[in-house]
Amino acid sequence: MPGIGISNAIPFNKGVSWSTYWSTRWYGFQIDEANSSPDVTRIAGADGMILHRADQSPIQNAIKGCILKDDGTVNYYLKADDWSKKADGT
Repeated sequence: MPGIGISNAIPFNKGVSWSTYWSTRWYGFQIDEANSSPDVTRIAGADGMILHRADQSPIQNAIKGCILKDDGTVNYYLKADDWSKKADGT
């Protein structure tokens, strides 16, 4: 947006530049694609591992399996621990 710097728009990083803040606050997952059954390795910047706590993987916690209709809308969601069932267990 014109006239608003990103560092001014984020209230939690007052006094810290955007690039400095996020240079250490990143996280992700690494997968060895050469391995047919790889373990996932959590990777992060110096301050990013806090986001890997079991209750705080922001993006991954929001992902859920679903079955789509032909028009691309959600038909139903899948059970989190068993994708052979609907979310309601049926």
